[in-house]
Amino acid sequence: MSTQTKQTSTSQYDPQSMGVFSGLSKSFGQGIQDTVNNPYTNMAFNTQFARGNQAMGAQGASQNQLLLRNMQARGINPSSPAFFAAMNQQQRGQSSNQSGMYNNLLLQAGQLRQGALTQAGGYRPMQTGGTQTQSVGGLGSWLPQVAAAAFQGMNKAAMAGG
Repeated sequence: MSTQTKQTSTSQYDPQSMGVFSGLSKSFGQGIQDTVNNPYTNMAFNTQFARGNQAMGAQGASQNQLLLRNMQARGINPSSPAFFAAMNQQQRGQSSNQSGMYNNLLLQAGQLRQGALTQAGGYRPMQTGGTQTQSVGGLGSWLPQVAAAAFQGMNKAAMAGG
C-alpha cells in the first residue's frame, strides 16, 4: 500500500531580467572555458601588467637619475667600479620589484576572475510569479478508506445479527 505524491511547479520571470540572465549564460560559459584554457589572457590582466611595467620603468629611471646625482655629489666617477656596483644593485632591486608585481598580478587575476565567474553563475532572473500543484495517488491514498468502510460495514452487520 504505497502512496505516490506528484508535485509540479511552473515559474514566471520578468522578461528584462530573463534577457540579462540569457546574456550572462553565454558569458558564464565562455568565462569558464577561458579559465580552463588560460585565465591570464584577459584584458584586465594584460592592462594591469602593461601599466605596472610602465610604472616600474618610470620608477627605475628616476632612481637611476637619483643614483647618478648622489654619486656625482660624492665625487664618484660614473665609469668607476663603485658606480657600476651601485647601479647593478639598484637594477636587481628593480627586477625584484617587477617580479613581485607580476606574481601579485597572477594571483589577483585568478582571484578576480573566479569571483566574477561565481557572481555570474549565481545570477538568477527575477521571478514574478509561479504555481505549485501537488496530487496524491496510488493504493495508499484510497485503499485504507475502502478497507475502513468495509470493516465498519462488517461490524454493523455483526452487531445487527448477533
